[in-house]
Amino acid sequence: MTDWLLNFPLGTLLGWFIDQFNSYGWGLLGFTVAIKVILLPLGLLQQRSTINQMKVRPQEEAIRKQCGADKMRANLEVSNLYKENGISAAAGCLPMLVQLPILFSLYKIIRMPLTYVVKLSASQISALDAALGLNLLTAERVSYTAEITIAEALFSNLPAMVDAGLVEPGIRTFSYNFLGINLAEHPSLAFNMLLLVPIFSGLTAFLQSWYQMKSVPSTAATERMQTQMLFTMPIVSVWIAFTMPSGMGLYWGFSSLLMMFQNMLLNAIWNPKKTLAAAYAAQEAKEELAKQERLARRKANLGGLKAGQQPPEEQQPASPPPMSPQVEAQMQAMKERKRKSYAKVLGFRDHIPDPIDHDLPPVDKSAKGGDEDE
Repeated sequence: MTDWLLNFPLGTLLGWFIDQFNSYGWGLLGFTVAIKVILLPLGLLQQRSTINQMKVRPQEEAIRKQCGADKMRANLEVSNLYKENGISAAAGCLPMLVQLPILFSLYKIIRMPLTYVVKLSASQISALDAALGLNLLTAERVSYTAEITIAEALFSNLPAMVDAGLVEPGIRTFSYNFLGINLAEHPSLAFNMLLLVPIFSGLTAFLQSWYQMKSVPSTAATERMQTQMLFTMPIVSVWIAFTMPSGMGLYWGFSSLLMMFQNMLLNAIWNPKKTLAAAYAAQEAKEELAKQERLARRKANLGGLKAGQQPPEEQQPASPPPMSPQVEAQMQAMKERKRKSYAKVLGFRDHIPDPIDHDLPPVDKSAKGGDEDE
């Protein structure tokens, strides 16, 4: 199923770029650009979600300030605020999540070039393995690089294999060598050209994470997460480059570089910092207008007082404000789930401590004992 959904279509696309550039390495870079163009709608969705979050950031901060230590209520209120404004918190993760299946598919395409790029059948590949005297596919434990080795041997002895009738004339051929780097080999800590691939992959991941952190205003919670990502993504990128063929590291590093340029372009069109500044200005203008209205009402009330009459005290807003029925129902449902979870866990213990949430009813010890007697 995965073959027909991803591996063969992506292998065909990679093969087309290899033919256009007459180079495996440049074809892989062209393939990376094409993938970014295909995923551009997800990037636009992510940018739109970020802009919408900036628009409601002042309201979110006001909600968290009003709710104080009640984090459950604050999270529910913010979640409802996001829903009302069509904001999806998961939109920011979509580009990364969608790239993972592509990454796994590309790994298979790179290590099985005859199947997915050259489009040879399994029987043809087995016949070539035997004719070339490699016998890699008949070994007790087949190496994951077996097809790469067969492909390199085939391309070196192509006329003989065509004369033997094992392949058709004019099949797609290529070399894994790119700027002195064999893209089919794994990098190691040895000081050679292959070591440049993990360095490139880690550096571009760091630059992309750094730019993302600097270009999008963060809250205290998201700032911690962005700082973690600033160091986590380069480590993951270097790990990918060391554990997979160099072609994977080249794709991943170049993909991070393209992502950074894409974010630069989108931020020039829809700037999160400018959107947030405008949202704060609108919030301040709204608060100032409300303040002026309160002063006008107070002044009108003072003008209508009789001699010796004291002005009524201005009613202060509740802090936090009354809970909406929707949030109250959500909180009750969450507390009920928590109560059932505690009761289930504590039902297997001899000693039942007080409930963690003071709002939850205590577990009835006598009921537990009655169950045991039965």
